[in-house]
Amino acid sequence: MKKILIISDHQTAAQAWFVAAKMQQKLKASEICVEHVFDTNPTIAQGAVTICEEAIDALVELGFTRQHLFNPQVADLNLATKYVDWFEVGSAYHTQSELGVKLEGVDFHHYLYEEFKNEGLNDLTEFSLTALAAKQGKRILPSSDPKSILSSVSTGLNIEAKYLINLLRQVALYHGVKEHNAQVEVKQWCDNRVEGVTLKNGQQLSADFYIDLSAADLPSESHEWHRPFSQLKPVYVTQTVSVSEHGAGKPVLECQKNSFGWQKTISINKHKFTERVSTNMLQEHVDSWNKVTFDYLTLPWAGNCLQIGSHTVKLIDIHGLELVVLNQQIDLLLRHFPNPETMTVTAQCYNEENTRLMFMYSVFTLLPFINIYEGFQVFENNLNVSELNVSDISFDQLEDGNEFLAYLVQLFQQTGCFPELEYQLKPKSYWISLMLAIGVTPLAHNLQAQRLSKTELNRFIEKVRLRVINTANAIK
Repeated sequence: MKKILIISDHQTAAQAWFVAAKMQQKLKASEICVEHVFDTNPTIAQGAVTICEEAIDALVELGFTRQHLFNPQVADLNLATKYVDWFEVGSAYHTQSELGVKLEGVDFHHYLYEEFKNEGLNDLTEFSLTALAAKQGKRILPSSDPKSILSSVSTGLNIEAKYLINLLRQVALYHGVKEHNAQVEVKQWCDNRVEGVTLKNGQQLSADFYIDLSAADLPSESHEWHRPFSQLKPVYVTQTVSVSEHGAGKPVLECQKNSFGWQKTISINKHKFTERVSTNMLQEHVDSWNKVTFDYLTLPWAGNCLQIGSHTVKLIDIHGLELVVLNQQIDLLLRHFPNPETMTVTAQCYNEENTRLMFMYSVFTLLPFINIYEGFQVFENNLNVSELNVSDISFDQLEDGNEFLAYLVQLFQQTGCFPELEYQLKPKSYWISLMLAIGVTPLAHNLQAQRLSKTELNRFIEKVRLRVINTANAIK
């Protein structure tokens, strides 16, 4: 193998440059050359994106410094996702940091909801330094001192897409990626293999292996791995709106439920970026996704072409996980990277593992929408968690995304626990914090929390609350 060609379109420029940079970086010792055909005017460059801490780590591995990423003119810290009127009137903050502190190995929320089991608990920000700082519009960074409360802080990044694309392009070229500034007009297929591509400028390119992040020019309808694409519907078609405004940016991603569905807003420096999504579009997407998930995901790699990228799921990723998923997909590919004699076997191994990864990605991206997506309640009402083996939950038991989602929600409601899962993508504490932020309240708590006397429990909860408040108030 001598050459890999990466193809992107107007929506996937950032992802494709990331893939190109990582592939060339990992293959630098070999004689394999990575080339990228890209759209000169990506639509994503008009907006802004959120990337999580794990995605930042992946970018640092490529050679970025955090100073490159944290440019205050085009980027801001992301401390939390602010859900406005999501499940009731008011706001809730979901952070990447753990809520409170553990006591004797038991998660803090068990003690918290044991303390407030007989009364409402609507505001959790006083028990999370990151959430309270976000609410106050303050910026904080984690500390390396394990004794400091700041050691629990975890942050993401809000960043203008155009700046991120340019950074990714620069690092890809640094690693030796060759670029072709043009759009692919057609791919030539023969016996389930791509023979070459023709660009709109008339140039023809060929490679030994193709990584395609575009949804254009797929094989014929009779091709078994094309069928799902004809059934998948885009989640939304919207123009990202950039509005100049006076005042500073905000260290949050704001998601607000409204009459037409919901909208997300990112404010960086003096610019605000808003995307609007209708509830009907979300419903249509989930319905089509559940029909084709396993048909498609079992065959993303066929012949000498691998299909990856955001178009494979068409989900709205509030968590900023897309680069994390791409990073894991490329790690899978490199683990099974083909040689001509074992192409079929390695493709099968990749497809099986990728199916699990993408299934979990789809479940987690839909989790914040359980109060918006009406179809979720149907599966929730028909699912009995007690009939499932919690310690050995598998895809054989729950192959449907809605059913798996309902399982996670009901398990948390009934036990206050979140299971350890393969391809969990974020720490378990992150998903627990999300459950609480969107209004999923545990009805039962760990026995350790119940053993504490009312005085001991109150003293512990109040100690955590005052430490959070005093630390946040001391931050300028």
